[in-house]
Parts: sequence; C-alpha cells; structure tokens
Amino acid sequence: MKRARVWYVLGWGQYLFLIVSILLFGSLGFAQTFSIKWEFVDIPHPKGQALPGLLYSPQNVQSQVAVINIHAMRESLAVGAPRFFGLPVAEAGYTVLSLNERRSGFGDVSGTLEDSEEDIGAAVNFMKSKGFSKIVLTGHSLGNIEIVHYTAKSQDPGIVAMITFAPTMPVNDFAKRAYGDKLYEETLKMAKEKVAGGQGDYVMVVRYEFPPPAPKGTMGTHVRTAAAWLSWYGPESKAVLLNYVDKLKIPMLNLAGTKDVYVPPIYLDQIKAAAKNSPRVDSILFPDELHYFQVNTPVVVFSALRWLKEVIPPDK
Repeated sequence: MKRARVWYVLGWGQYLFLIVSILLFGSLGFAQTFSIKWEFVDIPHPKGQALPGLLYSPQNVQSQVAVINIHAMRESLAVGAPRFFGLPVAEAGYTVLSLNERRSGFGDVSGTLEDSEEDIGAAVNFMKSKGFSKIVLTGHSLGNIEIVHYTAKSQDPGIVAMITFAPTMPVNDFAKRAYGDKLYEETLKMAKEKVAGGQGDYVMVVRYEFPPPAPKGTMGTHVRTAAAWLSWYGPESKAVLLNYVDKLKIPMLNLAGTKDVYVPPIYLDQIKAAAKNSPRVDSILFPDELHYFQVNTPVVVFSALRWLKEVIPPDK
C-alpha cells in the first residue's frame, strides 16, 4: 500500500504565504464558505448521563462527512482544538461536533482512559444516528491518546481519517521523568494500595517539576483519584499512543510546535514510523508554536483544513 510519509517544518516563507492568503481571501483562504447553524446538543451515553456538545452544521450542504473534536486534559469544547477547529471547518462544508467528555474540567480528577472509550463511542454513534457515515476524529493533547486508542480498539470502518493536534508523549513516561524514581514509586505504591483497599476514588495530589525541554523550575501538579492515576500514569497504563498507532488503517495528520514541552519533534517521527498500516501519515512542525497553538492559530487551522479537504473532501 502506498504511503505518503511527509515530514516538514513550516518555514517563515510559508507562514507569510498563508497569512497573506487569509488576509486576501478571508475564511482561511478557501473560496467557498457556508452559513453555519450552531446548537448545543445532548449526546446520549450508555451510562445514562448525556454529554454536552456543540454542533456546527453548514447550511444547504449534502455531506456524509462529520468531524468530531476531542479536548485536552482538564479542558472542554471551548478550549484548544475543539474551539479553533470548529467554525472554520464547518464553513468549509463539514458538520462538526465538539463535546465535553466526562473528564472535562473537574471531571479530570476521576476520568480514566476507559471512560474515554465510552465517551468517544457515544459521540460517534450520535453522529451516525444523524446520517453521517464518514467520521474524522481530531484530538488535542491527551485527547489524541484517546482517539488513537478508541480507533485501534473499535476498528470502526466509519472512522475514515484522524488529525492529532499536539500528540502527547506517553504520559506515564512523562510522570516517571517528572516525579523522579523515588516519588514515582511512592505514588505508585499508594495508588495501588488505595485501589486494592476499595478506595479507588481517593484523591492524590502530586507536585512535580517539568523535565527538559521545559525551562528549569517549571512546576506542575497532578490531581487524580488513585484509580485515575493508575489508568494514566501507572507502568501498565494503556495510555501510550505508540502502542496502538500501528493498528490504524486510516490517513493521519500530526501537528505540533517546536516549543511544545509535551511533544518533542522526534515523537512525530516515532509516530510516523510506528503507523505502518496507515495509507498516509503526514506531519507538520510549526516554528515557535506552543502546546495550545496560540502563537499563530489561523496558520495551524489553514494547514490542517487544507490536508482534510485533500484527503476527505466534504462532498465525497
């Protein structure tokens, strides 16, 4: 199977070209745009509670393609890619659903990778119930681990492409390096004891220093229940994107910035090498861009949307 393994850094000349295109043509430089209907929706969930979603529907468009955006750690449909990759994509002719998983906001304290399987599955089923037969999944940060894990496990033929915004390195490996051996082993021991004793909902607070390439002295805090900590940061955690990406059989685009402390550039290369069964894997590394793509968001959106229109046009 022919694969496009493109690795490139978007240079300043290309930045200038994209910015000029946006200024001259508007709507990220794409010729045709559609009026959009916005509506908040309740997404039925197998556990009985509906998930809140924001649905962007282009008007007077006949399309079978829908895009579902999954948010980052602690975030929501209003932050990061679920926000900036909503309206512009709908204006290009795609119906877009951004949603809050159960781990959104304070739910992050107890949310697990296993919960995300049910949440993403609920969103996919919701869009299928509305007549969409082709689903593109996008994730931001931790959301990328979830969409790769879900797609690899479900092997749903309705999922036709994937876009990862800042695909985070294995989070259990990050925790080991950030905590140091002593603190990691102590936290692991406590989490296991709490779960074994029926106290999986016991909340643990762990303060740590970010490992390189973050500036020295950059501090962070993990606030997780014992069960959630093991799900994400334990040595047997399934939250390792590289362990599942080889099971993907769909086109994939990975985007990151050179100043993202969670995504070293080499990690994009490792994802491409591991995704051996995908028909196409492309990567874009943006100079001086950060984890939330706040430096030059329009260029990031333009690049991702251009790829999407080429790989899965809205009218096909």
